[in-house]
Amino acid sequence: MTRYKMPIVTEVILSVVFLFSVICHLPSAVYAEGNLHVGTLEIDPFVSIEQEYDDNIFLEPNNQENDDWITTTTLGVGLQMPIVVEREEDFLFKAEYTADIIEFWDQNEQDRVDHNFLAAADFAFANDLTLKIAEDFKKTADPPNSELTSLEKRLRNAVDLVLGYAREKIGFDLGYKNIKDDYNNFNSLDKYKHVITTTAYYQLFPKTSVFGEYNFGKIAYDSDVTNSDSKYHQLRLGVKGELAPKLTGVVKAGYKNTSYDDSSKDDFKGLTVFGNLGYDLRERTKLNIYGERSSVESTYSINSYFVSNKTGLNCEHQLLEILFLTGGASCQLNKYPDETTESSVTAKRKDYIWSGGIGLRYEAKKWVFVETSYEYKQRDSKFAAFDYKDNKFAAKITCLF
Repeated sequence: MTRYKMPIVTEVILSVVFLFSVICHLPSAVYAEGNLHVGTLEIDPFVSIEQEYDDNIFLEPNNQENDDWITTTTLGVGLQMPIVVEREEDFLFKAEYTADIIEFWDQNEQDRVDHNFLAAADFAFANDLTLKIAEDFKKTADPPNSELTSLEKRLRNAVDLVLGYAREKIGFDLGYKNIKDDYNNFNSLDKYKHVITTTAYYQLFPKTSVFGEYNFGKIAYDSDVTNSDSKYHQLRLGVKGELAPKLTGVVKAGYKNTSYDDSSKDDFKGLTVFGNLGYDLRERTKLNIYGERSSVESTYSINSYFVSNKTGLNCEHQLLEILFLTGGASCQLNKYPDETTESSVTAKRKDYIWSGGIGLRYEAKKWVFVETSYEYKQRDSKFAAFDYKDNKFAAKITCLF
């Protein structure tokens, strides 16, 4: 028997009313700086409540969908403080923690609490050296990419270090990233990923630089049941900064060579492309255009990877001083190298993934945001067993303190 859900609805409504009541009665001086202060420490607490309806929560094939209402309560805090008070802009520490309390109205076994923690420290030394250290920890169950669709609980921890040097028109970066994935039940996907990156920049124009980038990566799985350990080399050339009037961002392209320790696995050799551009179409309209082509580790059958080609567009338009219209759409093509058989059909798997959405954001006050949105996602595969359609409707209120 489905449990009675009215108490959750009541709780959400009462929480919203309480938040508005508290905020409206706080003196304006509390928000004079936009945050709270304890000495040099800046504290930014926030809370949000989102109500969502999803008509295919497990991204299942047509006629097998499970729908549900999902309530997500997010509690979070942001921190910022100078490491050296006298040089606040040069030595800065930032951190943010959020807890997402996720309740499914019918699929109670899917209830969970997600945790996200991000910390970063920036150092700018007097001898033109910079050092950036960041850690990003996530405890979640959302699908990690477009191939996997199940809600698998997992941990991901990423540590990123970048040492930089810049003088006049020349700059160099040396970076190292370590990523650990740890699944609760999908242990064959537990792995470490190590990436070393070196980059050289040349300032072509005052706001534009060209660069060359080399990546060496190593992926080591805890077991070889699903996939093989691998190494890759990647070399790309690119340009970043102001690429044209009102157009800023980064574009890079090059060649990637991935070899797998298991000789029965296909290696990848081919073109890789990445781009992320922002364009100020008009005074109140901003566009973001992005695209990427690369190989991605695969969990499907005997395939060691698939080639992902993705492009998309996001837009934000200010309708009124406190009302914003947002929208976006993307298209992705995933191609697999090996033939497999599904329901008596033998072929190389190929997936088209379409997505789009639209939303409204109402900034009631500087510290209160109300949002409503609709998202659509569809996958059309060579094999019908992997087809799905998904519609999401959501309303959300966020309060900053």
